[in-house]
Amino acid sequence: MGATGLAGCPWKPSSSDVKSEVTVSVGPDGLFAFDPETISVSPETTVVWVWEKGYHNIVTSSIPEDGSWEGTPGDATITYGRGYTYRKTFSVVGDYTYYCQPHLSAGMVGTVTVE
Repeated sequence: MGATGLAGCPWKPSSSDVKSEVTVSVGPDGLFAFDPETISVSPETTVVWVWEKGYHNIVTSSIPEDGSWEGTPGDATITYGRGYTYRKTFSVVGDYTYYCQPHLSAGMVGTVTVE
């Protein structure tokens, strides 16, 4: 079927196109960064943060009104090292912003947008 046969047919993702899990690297290549820094996911997607270098944490700075998320376990002074993995499944639509407390001044921030 040529391109003219597809005109007017909106593309809709199939269930195999929707990811149920997305990975974010924490401190890749020794950088003070989350990679990717910004992600967009569908509701009920699990985001998995994998620590490549230490010592980092995830502290939430804003979440949607009906959302819930505390970030990594413990208070903002607790950090985790290489090999640590943290998972969060997002259900409520909206923007969830976060940062690494020890490296906030270095710009280590991230956003999960659930849409």
